Amino acid sequence: MNTNLKLFLSALTLAFVSTPVVAEQVTVSVEHADLNLSNEKGIETLKGRLNGAINRVCGPVGFRSVTQIYRARKCRRTLRRQARMLLSEIRGGNVAIASNFEIEYRG
Repeated sequence: MNTNLKLFLSALTLAFVSTPVVAEQVTVSVEHADLNLSNEKGIETLKGRLNGAINRVCGPVGFRSVTQIYRARKCRRTLRRQARMLLSEIRGGNVAIASNFEIEYRG
């Protein structure tokens, strides 16, 4: 497994936090053992799960201060970039599939 994927996978498994867009490292695990990642249906389901994990890490969209909005956007951009890289590697067959994918954000 390459280093980028290891970094990506080491990101989403820490505890969920009650405050959105925290200033510490947050990791959330994304289940995929039940998915067939060799077809588009499985990939689309994984995308949905990754988006849900991103929302949990970065906090809900809603009324916030300007600082919180900025941090949430930065968090989402960072994690979406990680998710796109992972999906690209899966589609290219360059990934040794782990039991769970993880995404991480350090705010």
